[in-house]
Amino acid sequence: MPEHLDRERFRVYELGHPAIDSEHYALLRKTGYARFVAHKGDVKVLSRVMSEIQVDMAKHFYHEEQLMLKSSFPYMDWHVTVHKAILKELAKVMDHFVLPKNKFIAERDLVIALEKAVLNHIDEMDRQFVMFLMSNVKTV
Repeated sequence: MPEHLDRERFRVYELGHPAIDSEHYALLRKTGYARFVAHKGDVKVLSRVMSEIQVDMAKHFYHEEQLMLKSSFPYMDWHVTVHKAILKELAKVMDHFVLPKNKFIAERDLVIALEKAVLNHIDEMDRQFVMFLMSNVKTV
């Protein structure tokens, strides 16, 4: 995948939980690929990749939420609310790809905004959760 996020650049966002880090890395690689495809102007491929991101993100959020439940994470309700908001925003982005277009507009900007939202979520909310998880280790 051209313009992908390599492991070295991702290290700043690693949280210390191998399963969560692996899913984050896969999502960020895919958003990097979506950015590349958007830059090329290939709306058909971009639509497919964005659909994959939507599915992968929902699966990742489900996995995280299961870990939160098992660990009795005290801020789970808030974190789940944020997950739902992110998925809602992603659905809005996806609506953009199925609307008829007169010209290629803003696809790359939408993908960059999505990538930034994912990075911010990892760096703030997921970091808080993993710190809690690691300090309350219960074979989770």
